[in-house]
Amino acid sequence: KGGKGIYLNDIYLHFQGIVSVETDRQVYAPGDVVHAVFMGVQPGELIVRAFSEIYKLDFSSSASASFQVPEDTLAGTYGITWELVPTDPAHSGASGTHAIDISGLEVKAAGTSLEKGKYMPGDTINAHILFESNKDQTLEMRCWVIKPSGDWTYLGNSNVTLSAQKQSDVQPSYTFTSEEAGIHEFKYGLYQVAGSNEFTGQLVVSGGIRFE
Repeated sequence: KGGKGIYLNDIYLHFQGIVSVETDRQVYAPGDVVHAVFMGVQPGELIVRAFSEIYKLDFSSSASASFQVPEDTLAGTYGITWELVPTDPAHSGASGTHAIDISGLEVKAAGTSLEKGKYMPGDTINAHILFESNKDQTLEMRCWVIKPSGDWTYLGNSNVTLSAQKQSDVQPSYTFTSEEAGIHEFKYGLYQVAGSNEFTGQLVVSGGIRFE
């Protein structure tokens, strides 16, 4: 039920509050619809939010709302937030969050290495990155070099196919062009939306490794 909660071994223990929240289940997959019921005794306007959807509900003793989990939602814990604006201004308002879990895509970088620790302009950066995924998925990898000055140089992008059955060994290769001396960082990110524009897409996982 609604109110404050404790997260314990993937089980949420919700305590009774001014507004109680119940959902039809605890874990949802991308594309599922979350059915939520809100209960309480203080009348007013109840504003509820989840996954960029907002509802303003007339509230006396109960109200309900449904939210669709977007198809591109990553694995994790998300919240259904609520705010009660009492009809009687003499009563204080209240707000809270009800936690739910989404069993979406989850990717981790298990290891990152370069073939050497020092590069000269014109050298080829050969990286080895091990990824672990809970789903078979093709993502777009985008790579940069961060210079000692803090400037980012975009190196390029490529598609990466991940497997849920084994680690995926990805080996991007790019020419090092920086003329700056000092510590650089090879930076990478995996994105759900493929495309040539480095400023679009949902970041799934990122990482980096430093070199001279």
